[in-house]
Amino acid sequence: MPQVIEKRNTSVENIKQYFAWFDAEFSPIIKNLCLDYWRVDADVRLFSLEKNSKNFFLGNEYFVTQAQTQNIAYALRVSDTACEMFLNIALGASEQNHFSLKTMTELEGNLIFRFNNKIFKKLKEYFISKREIQKCLDREENFDDCLYLGFIIKEKSLNYEIGKIFLNIPEKLIKYPDLPQKNGILDTAQFTKALTPVDIYVGKTRLSLDEINNIEADDIVVLEKSDIKKMAITSPTRIDFNVNPDPRLFIEDEENSIQTNKEDIEVSAKDIWDNVQVDVCAKFPKVKMSLGELREMSEGVVMELDSVYGNQVVLEVENKNVAKGELVIIGYKYGVKITEIYEHPEEAAPSASAQQGNDDFDVKDFEIEE
Repeated sequence: MPQVIEKRNTSVENIKQYFAWFDAEFSPIIKNLCLDYWRVDADVRLFSLEKNSKNFFLGNEYFVTQAQTQNIAYALRVSDTACEMFLNIALGASEQNHFSLKTMTELEGNLIFRFNNKIFKKLKEYFISKREIQKCLDREENFDDCLYLGFIIKEKSLNYEIGKIFLNIPEKLIKYPDLPQKNGILDTAQFTKALTPVDIYVGKTRLSLDEINNIEADDIVVLEKSDIKKMAITSPTRIDFNVNPDPRLFIEDEENSIQTNKEDIEVSAKDIWDNVQVDVCAKFPKVKMSLGELREMSEGVVMELDSVYGNQVVLEVENKNVAKGELVIIGYKYGVKITEIYEHPEEAAPSASAQQGNDDFDVKDFEIEE
């Protein structure tokens, strides 16, 4: 077992030195439990290690189990895509068209809850002793600084992503190994020009199915939930960034703009289906950006919109591309001027991913992280 590190004033840079250790020690725990508990032969690897992250879980839904040792709390999050896969294997495919953590049964919730607790039990071997925790508490040391570890789970034979598991643990709770000192530290600046694929989220609105079916070329879909000064990268990790909107994108509000109707609509049983409203999201097609640009974004640098990508965006409904068009600005909102309608909506990679409170399962007790 690892030895205790005496000095615990570790910086983010020092934490990075332990990435390989966390991957080597924690990933096999999750991998073995996936096999023993779910009978899923998966590859599990650590893909992210951050300290005091604020945006680590944005944009997805997770089943969250919390635990504590001497009032020191830590938590485990399992993405809804992983929950769906595990439960389908354990209980058979669900008859529901769309899996949702909010509508899980008591049995399903308890199965995920027990799986998470088995992971906690294994991880406790890497925590400092209760006596050491009490000494820290007696010295009035706080346990606020947390590490956020992200693990990706892939089906081994087909090599496709099942889902993700995130773990956040107070840094002082970890019993670190005493790693050998390295003569030199890798200069990460040399990777600033390396490119990585990213998904860029512009905004979203809600439209009825009837409005979506009747979208035509040159229509403008106004993104009610958007800000012309902000956008977000949603993969490989969530980064909200500031932009300088291109003045050339501003247009006058036109009569053929499609906006969400906030008023109640009286509908008959005949057309009630067409009036069901769904989220319509606008994203840029996956583009490649340099790690240097991503770092600048995370540090709050304002990006010039046209310096990073063009203004062609796609509209998505339930992860299917339904149309594409040109990005425009109407007032203080982004919009999409439709140039092409997809007759057969394109399949997109699944995304997404709720919160467990106590041993007595009740869907109403869940908190859904979105």
